Amino acid sequence: QEKFASIWREHIPIVVKDVDRDFQTLWTPDAFSERFGEMKCEVEDCESGEVTMIKLKEFFSLFGKAQCPSYRSKKLKDWPPKNRFKELFPKLYQDFETALPIPSYTTSSGVMNLASHYPENEVAPDLGPKMYNALSTSHDDQHSGSTRLHLDLSDAVNILMWASTRKDGQRGYALWHIFAVEDAPLVRQLQREMGTTASGDPIHNQETYITPTMLQELSARHGVRPYTIRQGVGDAVFIPAGCAHQVSNQADCIKIACDFISPESVPTCKRLAEEFRVQRLACGWPEDVIPFQSLLYYTWMSVDLICR
Repeated sequence: QEKFASIWREHIPIVVKDVDRDFQTLWTPDAFSERFGEMKCEVEDCESGEVTMIKLKEFFSLFGKAQCPSYRSKKLKDWPPKNRFKELFPKLYQDFETALPIPSYTTSSGVMNLASHYPENEVAPDLGPKMYNALSTSHDDQHSGSTRLHLDLSDAVNILMWASTRKDGQRGYALWHIFAVEDAPLVRQLQREMGTTASGDPIHNQETYITPTMLQELSARHGVRPYTIRQGVGDAVFIPAGCAHQVSNQADCIKIACDFISPESVPTCKRLAEEFRVQRLACGWPEDVIPFQSLLYYTWMSVDLICR
C-alpha cells in the first residue's frame, strides 16, 4: 500500500498485473450468456451512437467474431445501467470485491475510500462496479474507439477479465491513452483547433476520440504525450481523478470497473465538482452521482468518531 500511495499522490496511472488469479467465478461470454442470456440490454454502436435493445446472449454471441468485416463495433457500457451491481449480481459482486487490489482504497469498505464513510442510514453514491463489454475496433483515423475521451470526478480501477484472440493470433488487449491532469487544458485546446463545435466542455462532452494523427498534433504543437497502456487479461488499470482518458479495444473485451475517492484526489475532485456543475448548466445534465460536499462531511464525521 505504501508503494501504491507514493505513486498515487503524484496522480500517475498504475497497472497491477495478474489480478484475475484472485477471481473464483467465470467471467466469459459463454458464462454470461448461460446465466443472464435472457436479460434485455441496450447495445450502442461505437461509431454512430445508435442504440438497439437485444438479449444479452445475442450480444455475447458476437464475441470471437468481431474482426469479421460484416460486424460493426458495438458495446454494452455501464452495465447494469440502472440497478446496483451488488443487488442484481450478488455472487459476482462478492467475487469482484474480494479480488480487488489495494482493498483499503478500492473496496466499498476500504478505510482510504472516502465513499466508505457514508452512514448506513444514508444512500451512498453508486460507485459501481459496472461492466464494460465491447467488440474490437481499430486505433486509426477512421474509428472512434470503444470509449471516447472523457474524465471522471472520482478515481477508478478497471480490470480486463476476458479478451478474444486477435486476428493475427496474438493475445487480445485494450489500448488506453491516459493524459496527465495538468494536460487537460491543452487537450481541450487541440479539440477546439480541430473543429469541435458542441457547447460545453469538449472533454466532458465525450464526443472525441483522439486519433493517431491528433496524438501526433498534440505532441508536435503542445508537447503533450499520454500514458499509453496495453491492458492484457488480468491487468487492473488505476486512473486518477481528473485524468482524461480513452480506450480502444484491440479485441473483444469484458471488463469490470469501480470508482473510489482517495484522500490524494480530494483537491482535484473539488475542482472537478465545479467544472461538472458548469457543464450541467450548459448542457442540461442531471445532478451529480457523487455529492462531493456531503461526502467530505460524512468522512470528517466518521474519522472524528474513530479518533475519539
